[in-house]
Amino acid sequence: MNQTRRELLALLIAIAIHGGLAAAIIYAPKNPTEPRSPTPILTPAQMTELQFTDIDPIAQAKAAEQARLEAERQAQLEQQRREQAQQEADRQAKLEQEQREKARITQEKEAQQKAAERAKKIAEAKKRAEEKRIAEAKEAQQREKEKRLAQQREQKRREAQAQRERAQAEKHRLAEQQKQQAAQLAAERERQAALARQQALAVQAQKNAQQTARNNGSQQQGKSDPLIRYKRELSAYIQRYIKHRRLRGNGRVEIGFTILANGQFSNIYISKSSGNPSVDQSARNLVQNVARFNPPPNRQTLSIIVPIKTD
Repeated sequence: MNQTRRELLALLIAIAIHGGLAAAIIYAPKNPTEPRSPTPILTPAQMTELQFTDIDPIAQAKAAEQARLEAERQAQLEQQRREQAQQEADRQAKLEQEQREKARITQEKEAQQKAAERAKKIAEAKKRAEEKRIAEAKEAQQREKEKRLAQQREQKRREAQAQRERAQAEKHRLAEQQKQQAAQLAAERERQAALARQQALAVQAQKNAQQTARNNGSQQQGKSDPLIRYKRELSAYIQRYIKHRRLRGNGRVEIGFTILANGQFSNIYISKSSGNPSVDQSARNLVQNVARFNPPPNRQTLSIIVPIKTD
C-alpha cells in the first residue's frame, strides 16, 4: 500500500514539474513583447512536503518518464492545434487575397472598359477634327494658289514695265556716255597737246639754261649763280623726299615740271622714262606730292627736270 502511494506521489510530482516545463515551452511568446502565460508554481508548503516525503527513486524515475511522455504528447497536441490554426489562418488569408484579386481584376476590367470608351470618343473627336482640318487646309491651299497666281501675274507685269524702263534708261545712259567720252577724248587731246608744248618749252628752257651755264664760264661762277643754286637745292630736296618714301623698282627716270613764282609745282610730266611704267608713275606721283618749294629767285617761273634713281 505504501509502495503504491509513493509511486502515485512521484508521478504527480513529475507531472507537475514536466507540465510546468511543457507549458513554459508551449506558451512561450513568439515575440518578446507578448505576455507569457502563467507557469504552474509549487507552493512553499508543497515543496516542504515533498522534501520530507519518502520517495522511491525507481518509482520517481518511472513517474518522471511518464510525466515527460505526457508532456511531450501535450506539446505535440498543442503544436498540431497551432499548425491547424496557422493553416486555417493561411487559408483564410489566401481566400481574402483571392477575393481582393478578383475585385482588383473586376476593377481593372471596368477601368479598361471605361478607358476604351474614352479612347473611342477621343479617336472619333480626333477624326472629326482631322477631317475638318483637312477641309480647311484644302480651302486655304486653294485661296493661297489663287493669291499666288495673282501675285505672279502682277510680278510679270511689273518686271515687264521695269525692263522697258531699264532699256530706256540704258539707252539714255549710253547716249550720255558717248557724249562724255567724246568730250573726254577732246579734252585729253587738248591736254596732251598742251603737255607736249610745255615739255618742248621745258626742254628748250633746260637747254637754254645749260647753254647759259656753259657760256657763263667757270664752275665757281655756276656755284655763285642764284638760279643754278636754287635748282640744285630743289633737286636735292626732291631726292631726299623720295628717298624717305622708299620708291620701289630699279631704273632711272627724269621728271619734268614747272615751278611757279609762288613755289607751286605745275605741269608735272615724265621727261625720260625708266622703261618701267609703274616706276615712272610712282616717281611722278611722289614729285606731285611735294607740291611746292621755296619761290624761285626774282619770282620767275622756271622749268625743271629732276633725275630720280630708284633701287
